Amino acid sequence: MTRNTHTQTYGNPDSPIVLVQPVDDHDLEEMEAEVSEIQQLTSMDLS
Repeated sequence: MTRNTHTQTYGNPDSPIVLVQPVDDHDLEEMEAEVSEIQQLTSMDLS
């Protein structure tokens, strides 16, 4: 079985932390808000 997958990358590629979240197409709209929320809650620069 062949799967059609796409990788969406946000943030700093040199970051010491990597967050992986499997998503469907409808989740992509929420991704920016989730990254912003994580950044605010952790005070980490994810961009």
